[in-house]
Amino acid sequence: MKIAFVLDHVLMHYRLPFFNKLEERGYSITIFHSGELINRQDCKFQQIKVVKKNIFKIFDYREVGSLNNYDVVICMQNIRLLNLWFLTFNFFRKNKLIHWGIGTSSSKGLKSQSKFIKMVRNLFISRADAVVYYSSYPLKSLNKRFHKKSFVALNTIYNENSTDLSSYEKDSFLFIGSLNRRKGLMTLLKYFKLYLEQHNPKFINKLIIIGEGEEYEPIKSYISENALMNNVEVVGRLVDFSQKLVYFERAVASISLNQAGLAVLESFSFGVPFISLKDAISGGEHLNIKNCKNGFLLEHEKDLPSILSWFNDNKQKASELGNNAFDYYANYANMDLMVDSFDKAIKYVKEN
Repeated sequence: MKIAFVLDHVLMHYRLPFFNKLEERGYSITIFHSGELINRQDCKFQQIKVVKKNIFKIFDYREVGSLNNYDVVICMQNIRLLNLWFLTFNFFRKNKLIHWGIGTSSSKGLKSQSKFIKMVRNLFISRADAVVYYSSYPLKSLNKRFHKKSFVALNTIYNENSTDLSSYEKDSFLFIGSLNRRKGLMTLLKYFKLYLEQHNPKFINKLIIIGEGEEYEPIKSYISENALMNNVEVVGRLVDFSQKLVYFERAVASISLNQAGLAVLESFSFGVPFISLKDAISGGEHLNIKNCKNGFLLEHEKDLPSILSWFNDNKQKASELGNNAFDYYANYANMDLMVDSFDKAIKYVKEN
């Protein structure tokens, strides 16, 4: 069976295992994306680079050409993507169409979507053969008559070095991801400094920052200006899980206040709990954090120093949170389960 994925973004390295595993299920996978082709021997699927066009500064379009030769087309459910409109409302379409996405707005938090946009999404779903969501959250606002053709594939990562590191000796907190302004990194540094000053921690007194981006130089400047060189380390970008392993071994928890995405699942795959704001920007990944069980969802940024102090003072309980995080990843959010959901969705559309 030939399956086409129409992405609204470049193909990211962390998606390779997902597409490879789907190919291993017996499907012939082709990815249409606007980035450079990833030339790796372990890529079992096909890639086609397409031209990306911006229309009226609101919509995007990918020049994918005819998709008539594919049995199933899976398109990102991004209402700014014109391909979604053309595929969904093509009344002469012969292949099956699956929408894939967050299922709600995410740039200002999952609860920010207007009633009008919800109505538009329901209209789109009425014309799709199935829809696959990053989380179960969108089902709350979805017309119940569409639940039968709705599937949840928890957005996750594949970690071939997945290991429960919760019992290791810890000395640090960890941030991992792109160093973008909306992540709230300067706020994290401010409250980490306050934590050091107010609590004088004996065990967990370091913050490791892994990533690159626009905030790199401001972060370095803040560290220097506030004499935090012995407490904050900026590592730079790391992609290989084996390189990250040494930092996760030391981390008692990962932190990203304003935005919580796949770093949540990556941390869980190493048995490291996660700290974020309750209303963080997310595609639903922060919903995997069960407060006080495998991490903490804070009401306010100002709560951070006391939570950091809790980790310093409660070694055994912190280890239990890490173990819970690893169990959650292994049993509810691993890559095979994500592939299973897509497999079910594809079989559903072919049978209906």
